[in-house]
Amino acid sequence: MNSKDVDSVMEIITNSFRIDEQSKAKLKRKLRRLELPSQSQTQTKETWITQARDVARTIASRNGEVTIEDVLHEFPLSDDADPRIVGGVLRHPDFERIGNRTLMARDRRYKTVGVFQLRNNVLAITDWD
Repeated sequence: MNSKDVDSVMEIITNSFRIDEQSKAKLKRKLRRLELPSQSQTQTKETWITQARDVARTIASRNGEVTIEDVLHEFPLSDDADPRIVGGVLRHPDFERIGNRTLMARDRRYKTVGVFQLRNNVLAITDWD
C-alpha cells in the first residue's frame, strides 16, 4: 500500500481506537507491505476490452460475423488477466447475436460460443411519399 493510503487508514484507525505507539508502528509496516489490487488493473481490463471490441469490429466487417474465439485468436489475453473479462467484449450495442457455434476447446471438450454481427444502425427508407 502506498504511504498516502497508509496514512489515511492509520488516521481512521487511531481516531476510532486507542493504540499504543509500538502497535501503530507495527501496523504501519504491515500496511505498507500489503499489496492491494491497483486501479491500473481495472484500467488495463477496460483497455483490453476496448481494444478487443475494435478487433471484433474489424473481424465482423471483414467476415460478416465474429465469435469471441476469433477475437482471442487475433488479440489474446495476457497470462495474468482474468479470463472472465472476455464475456464483456461482444456485449455491446455495436453487436447483435445471430446464432451459436460449437467448437472444440483446447482441453478436447466441446463448447458453444455466440456468433455476432455488427448491428446495422441505419434505418432503411421505406416510405418515399
